[in-house]
Amino acid sequence: MEEQLWEAREVVAGANFKEYPALLYCWSYQDGLQDALYRIGLRRASGEYSDSHHVQALIRQYEDLENKAYDDERYEDVAYIQGYGNGLMLLLDDDEFGLSDHIPMYFFYGSQGDSALRTADEFWQALKRSRRCAPKQRAKAREIAALTPDGMVMRHLPFLPDLPDSNW
Repeated sequence: MEEQLWEAREVVAGANFKEYPALLYCWSYQDGLQDALYRIGLRRASGEYSDSHHVQALIRQYEDLENKAYDDERYEDVAYIQGYGNGLMLLLDDDEFGLSDHIPMYFFYGSQGDSALRTADEFWQALKRSRRCAPKQRAKAREIAALTPDGMVMRHLPFLPDLPDSNW
């Protein structure tokens, strides 16, 4: 999964943020997924994630955080939380379902009806469509893009409002 994510990050790096402000949410999603995978690896020896009931409770907690972030129009946080939650979902996969083959590598508002965005071709198609989807999220991303120097890649820090610092 980590190798697939790094390859996906390389694909996204080839897109222009000023031209496609919706990249902000794709970056946030990928940061969330990466941070979840990193924390899972970091905490593996602690046994923190060995109880599936605990993991399910964490996923529900993140779903609640996602809903609050959406209500508060913190769309970058929503994308980050979706990525993080998908990383946690991998802990529940026993390879019987092959969930790792279905986790999206890319995220755009309005693309949720599409198949999981996993390939470079799917990314580029969704990126082009992103100009016509999710006007509120797009407007916020355009504001941020206008203030961002050319070539800069935004990153979402591994911290969220309403989440105890002890979770990181």
